[in-house]
Amino acid sequence: MRQKITIEDVSRAAEVSTATVSLALNGIPGVSAKTREKIQKIAKRLGYFPNEIARSLVTRRTSVIGLILPSVVNPYFAQVAVAVERALRARTYNLVVANTDEDPAREEDAIRLMVGRRVDGLIVTSCAADGTVLSSILGLEFPTVLLGRTLDGYDTEFLVIDHESGTREAVSHLIEHGRRRIGIVTGPLRLSDARERLRGYENALKTARIGRDDALIFEGDFFESSGAAGIEALLDLPKPPDAVFVSNGMMLRGALRAMSRRGVIIPDDIAIIANDHSDWVDLLPVPITTVEQPTAMMGTFASDLLLRRIDGSADARHQRIVLKPSLVVRRSCGLHKQQEVAA
Repeated sequence: MRQKITIEDVSRAAEVSTATVSLALNGIPGVSAKTREKIQKIAKRLGYFPNEIARSLVTRRTSVIGLILPSVVNPYFAQVAVAVERALRARTYNLVVANTDEDPAREEDAIRLMVGRRVDGLIVTSCAADGTVLSSILGLEFPTVLLGRTLDGYDTEFLVIDHESGTREAVSHLIEHGRRRIGIVTGPLRLSDARERLRGYENALKTARIGRDDALIFEGDFFESSGAAGIEALLDLPKPPDAVFVSNGMMLRGALRAMSRRGVIIPDDIAIIANDHSDWVDLLPVPITTVEQPTAMMGTFASDLLLRRIDGSADARHQRIVLKPSLVVRRSCGLHKQQEVAA
């Protein structure tokens, strides 16, 4: 079995003190660039790996970031996680991911576990109704970025999508092409992104002078089964909708399965637009029109916000970034082929 290489081995090979080796490998000032490069090359050649636990005790940093997401099986959040990991890896940080299944109790457990393991900061898409838990656990000084959802009562960095304008554009598009009885399957309305999408839906109707009909609004939970339940409820109305907006891709899957079981023809019977994009929507017999999020940009910006807060280079005031989604028109919203915009 190969003997473990120690800092003393690197020190002897480089003909410098162990203190100099430690400074060079930990990026601490006090070593010339030439000496630092020499030590790094020797450490790599010998196969020396610094003791990360000991390093974290000295620097008070672990170079680990926690990412807490509502559903890692949701393609949207999977894309966000990949984008965050790539951005952090480029800055020599590691990532630990927790999945909460939209359960506030699991979210609280994940936060406590990650803070207990001394992550340097957190990126959180919260499923809580407000910021009480985050505030009580973290206070206002722990480096945190809220991603995709805001929380009342917790003042920190956040990066969100303008869901209100994205949904308003989608529903207005349906109205402009002749749809008047438009339903919506929302997420849980305790969450900011679900409320914003509902507000966009309502504003589009109001602008077109179409009255709100509560029977056309179904509150789901962002998971597949509630998408199916929502479509079933809308189809069972005495006067079913002629179009529907589904508030995320997971619920879209359930909605499409329910529509298939009921023999609904898209878009002849019901036009459909959904929030979020997954590659599979392009492969359907009738490709789905979607409101798409800039997930790569979200991951990069969220990571940058957090790392600037960690290293002290961020502004004293918390940063708020709002990104715009984009409507990508496909056949499901009922346009003639010549009017379609390629995905």
